[in-house]
Amino acid sequence: MIRFFLLVVCSIWSIHIGAQSSARLESMRFIKEGDNFLKMGNWNDAMASYGSAVTADPSYADAYMKRAMLNERLGAHMEAEADYGRAVALNPYSVCIFDQRCKLDMLAIEYFSSGGTEDISKNAQPIQLDQDADYFVNIGAYKEAMVIIDSLISIGFERDFEYTKKALVYLLQDDFISCEEFADSALMLSNQSALAHDLKGLSQLKRGKFTESISSFSEAIGIDPSFSVAYLNRAMAHLRIGNNDAAMADLKSSIEMNQEAALAYYMQGTLYSQQGNMSKSLMSYNSALALDSSYSKALFNRSFTWKMMGDFSSAMQDASLIVQIDPESPEYWNLKGNLHLLYADYYEAISCYDRAISLNSEYPEAFFNRGLAHLLSYSPGRGCDDLQVSERLGYKRAEKVINSFCGR
Repeated sequence: MIRFFLLVVCSIWSIHIGAQSSARLESMRFIKEGDNFLKMGNWNDAMASYGSAVTADPSYADAYMKRAMLNERLGAHMEAEADYGRAVALNPYSVCIFDQRCKLDMLAIEYFSSGGTEDISKNAQPIQLDQDADYFVNIGAYKEAMVIIDSLISIGFERDFEYTKKALVYLLQDDFISCEEFADSALMLSNQSALAHDLKGLSQLKRGKFTESISSFSEAIGIDPSFSVAYLNRAMAHLRIGNNDAAMADLKSSIEMNQEAALAYYMQGTLYSQQGNMSKSLMSYNSALALDSSYSKALFNRSFTWKMMGDFSSAMQDASLIVQIDPESPEYWNLKGNLHLLYADYYEAISCYDRAISLNSEYPEAFFNRGLAHLLSYSPGRGCDDLQVSERLGYKRAEKVINSFCGR
């Protein structure tokens, strides 16, 4: 059975300009007509239009592929297989009508991440339980989290860390006495836990014990001078007692550390990408952006990572953000155009590529991608013109596409 990967209804790749004839143009017209019927839910008329497209130009692979797609959706698998085989025989690239991965492979974007297999951790059961506890904490299911944490403490699994986590759960529930009790339990096992000191300080701060909280935050900073959150928390405590100069000094330290940490997470994310570990790469970019939400490079790479993981909606959200943050970057507009193209928003994609080219008139990847968008929106002349410009600018992939779609 054919495996279809549809956005909704994709458009056409295999347009041979050298063989552009009235029959081919007529077939294209029928395909557009069929696409419109399909969007309205009129499947019978869509099938008739695709059949007319095949009749108008029996050598046009896209007409067969469109009909194959609709036959598959209607459950006519044998007919779909027959049309699919004919389309691929005429032009292997016609498979990109419905295969999202094919489009993804064709698009041009500057990114150095190489392929690879993701490292799959072979966690022991307690580690998995610890991760489950984190999940419950994150969603606010504190009772469920506490059951797991207590079970891990009972078997002696990293008790100091689990006591600290228990302190956090109590803090999140505004049970400050219990929070400090379990923070102290963690510190009895390991007095070098900056996090336990910080949690205790937060609890003291919320209880109005500002001097004690400053002492706890200072302990955390003494253990880990790079603990930027502890500086931020201590600044809050200083503000509460009117020590504005000390608060300002701590705030500056926190901001500087956050920027450095964001860069470190960004670099970590790119390294994970090079290893092919996209999920860990995504986590690193998330950490970078949590520290600096305007970090456009991290947004760019996270958008690319979302795209490689198949989450095009999240990728589009990030791409929209980065063009707002840095509207003068042709690379960012190229990325946004690619995502519109993957959603079959070809005219929006072309608009983004136009913007990229207006910012960099010698941007071969943007010309290449705009060429594909024109081909997909049935503007073969413009599409092939862009592909030829891309080739002249040195983009080697353009030659193969020109040979397949434009003729020589």
